[in-house]
Amino acid sequence: MEYLNGEEFHSEVWPGVCAFPDFAQSRTRNWWAGLHRPLQEAGIQGIWNDMNEPAWWGLGQAGPASHPDEESGIVHHTDHGQMIPHHLVHNLYALLEAHATYDALSSSSSRPFILSRSGFSGIQRYAAVWTGDNSSQWEHLAMAIPMCLNLGLSGIPLVGADIGGFLDNASPELYARWIQAGSFFPFARAHSAIDTARHEPWSFGEEVLDIARRYLQYRYRLLPYWYSLLYQAHQDGSPMMRPTFWVDAAPPFLTVDDQFLIGNDLLVAPVIEKGANKKSVHIPSGQWYDLWHHQWITGPRHIIVDAPLAVLPVFLRAGAILPLANIVQSTREWPHHSPWPSVIWIVPGHGSLNFYGDDGHSLQYQTGAYFIIQLSVSVQETTLVVHWSRLYGQDALIPDESVLFKIGPLVKTQSLTATGDGTRISGADNAHYIYVMASLRKKGSGTITIKQDA
Repeated sequence: MEYLNGEEFHSEVWPGVCAFPDFAQSRTRNWWAGLHRPLQEAGIQGIWNDMNEPAWWGLGQAGPASHPDEESGIVHHTDHGQMIPHHLVHNLYALLEAHATYDALSSSSSRPFILSRSGFSGIQRYAAVWTGDNSSQWEHLAMAIPMCLNLGLSGIPLVGADIGGFLDNASPELYARWIQAGSFFPFARAHSAIDTARHEPWSFGEEVLDIARRYLQYRYRLLPYWYSLLYQAHQDGSPMMRPTFWVDAAPPFLTVDDQFLIGNDLLVAPVIEKGANKKSVHIPSGQWYDLWHHQWITGPRHIIVDAPLAVLPVFLRAGAILPLANIVQSTREWPHHSPWPSVIWIVPGHGSLNFYGDDGHSLQYQTGAYFIIQLSVSVQETTLVVHWSRLYGQDALIPDESVLFKIGPLVKTQSLTATGDGTRISGADNAHYIYVMASLRKKGSGTITIKQDA
């Protein structure tokens, strides 16, 4: 970037006086990509693009005194020599930078990961986005929900906020509530400024550490579900984190901004007020299962639920299908590259899920190296049917191992029978669940039928 008179534009940023690459030119983007090669050779697979609005602090020593507006007189050049004022490029700057960074990282065999603070329409093609420098305040925890929902509705699915707040110091209570909520955001990262108090989960005492561990484990278990939702976002733009009006457009839900859905099946209602031990929840139409209180709720309905510090209210839709992985310390511990479920939880009702998988690390999914298995559940009178069929993919891509189907909660009765393409491994657990082992690979399709005495 330079001034109209050809002088290079400089300004103060964190490292000191800086120049700013002109990403409007392909030669600049190619140069930028080349700077990443030493990082790739060192094993780095992800890049964080920050301060890329672009942000600067004043005009610097090279700024002509005749430009009171700090962006006046700053220009970019296209490959064809056209001169464009910076105010016409400003909003595109981070998008062009992310594009160049993506091209750099995708030159290797590994799938790139890029995190960007800024962007423009299309940034979702190259980067995840977080909501910038928030503060350790209850208001900022509350604001994170509508901010991320709006980003998702704007076509950016992989979004999140700095858990605990970037500026200032979180209290143990605020941190606990924030990590509960943040564990259910598409992009989950705890982060704080260099001059704050320590913000690691263990910095707030054993109670908060136990809460953080519990909800992060839930996040790891849900990664196969997240992965399938991300594929859906890739296909049709559906956000992973959705407002409740996504499933119920009645007037109360058009203005609800303190709860959200993950896909269509999980309703999450974070506590966002200091000292609160109850939560006001708007239940959408249909049947929803209170995960902690073990009861069915019929919506639409407004309820107040108990929510002591260790509890984040979560509800499952009737017909929900949740592929769940084992708890691990890192995804590197998975036996398969892509998140593969050890358990598929089937909630009685009517629903379906296109379960997606690939090799988890390369770009070969772009040329068809992936699989899709459609899972469905339906209930008619006293019969529940679970069915799966492979919509796309080869055997070699699908792990050759059985998965545990956890089906329930069921009506309490001792007369349960399970038949079909699976092996029942136990009786019903307290007459509320039945467990069946089955392979998603054999034959390409299968059915489990559960019948209960009337």
